[in-house]
Amino acid sequence: MNFEKLQNQQINIKGLGLLTLKLASNKGNFTVFEYINKKEQKVEIGDEIDYLVLFAEITSILNQVSGNEINPFVMVSEMGGKGIYFIDFPGDAQKKYYDSFGYLVSEQKKLEQNPNFSFIGDVRLELASDPLFDKNTKKLLRTLEGDNQTAWQSLIEEKNDFIKTELFIYSLQKLHSWSFQAIKNQNKSLENINYVYGKKPKPRGAALK
Repeated sequence: MNFEKLQNQQINIKGLGLLTLKLASNKGNFTVFEYINKKEQKVEIGDEIDYLVLFAEITSILNQVSGNEINPFVMVSEMGGKGIYFIDFPGDAQKKYYDSFGYLVSEQKKLEQNPNFSFIGDVRLELASDPLFDKNTKKLLRTLEGDNQTAWQSLIEEKNDFIKTELFIYSLQKLHSWSFQAIKNQNKSLENINYVYGKKPKPRGAALK
């Protein structure tokens, strides 16, 4: 992916307003961006914002500026939201590493100054032509509710390609939440982003006094 096409693209972050992505550097195989406010000042966005929304929206922008072509890639936030790192996740690396986390760590270790990361976004284009499309999508349908289930059902019936963004917590190597965005068959434009968050566990019994 040509991540540099994100240069000067704007994102609206809840509580922080409109920020601009500015290319900061290329470190190893990573392309690094900073967040710039209206006063042309670098901003640290923190670790408390909804990173699934941020990553999914950036993915949507990247797809648009790349001519509706998305290849597998990983984006990761530096601790405290100081910046955001992007790196391709090519087929040979996918065969070598079980998941994007192992690949990310291996590339991270190659950097002279090893950054601290907080959240990982694993982005894939899922194709309706994949022989496992029906099996995988129908299996996930049972886990969804409300508008997400309706949108997913439509995706299955219309056999739309879709972009899937999974958010992992770096320190736990654990899936936190994920999003999907269907691609219309007619003109390859994107549908609305659907966000899927884990269910909170139900408490076991009454609280002890």
